[in-house]
Amino acid sequence: MRKHILISAIFAILIFAQTACAEPHERALDYFVQAFRGAGFEFATETETPHFQMIGAIDGVLFPIGGQKVVLYEFTDVEYLGIVTEIFDFIQEDGWMWNGRFLLETNITEARKFFTTLEIPEHINAMVTQLDYEPLTVEQLHHMAEIFEQFFEDMRQLGF
Repeated sequence: MRKHILISAIFAILIFAQTACAEPHERALDYFVQAFRGAGFEFATETETPHFQMIGAIDGVLFPIGGQKVVLYEFTDVEYLGIVTEIFDFIQEDGWMWNGRFLLETNITEARKFFTTLEIPEHINAMVTQLDYEPLTVEQLHHMAEIFEQFFEDMRQLGF
């Protein structure tokens, strides 16, 4: 058991190291942050960056609206996002929404409705082809899903 946890931890560190060293690309998620603000959603100027790499995303942004979190994830393309949503059960179970190659995690009904009806300009929604690193492979995504499943099971057993 300890060996499995150690191997999983090393694997996760390698993934973070691979993506952390990448050069930042033009941030498509800024379009969404501005769109949410323009639609009247109020939140702090500062946004946070979630651990987007853990689910194979290439970028992510987190901002609170009314004390609840809104997290947007960017993926290289729609096909890859489809694979991710099939592998990570909690994405569908928790009702995350997708629009183009972007994924939204929130329980705020108005934000979900706005996101799914938002028209994304073609240049924003176009497939990302120039990254300084490779996104996670399907095999790596499956391994991360196993780590999440074990973590969630451990948390349930601890009463969380």
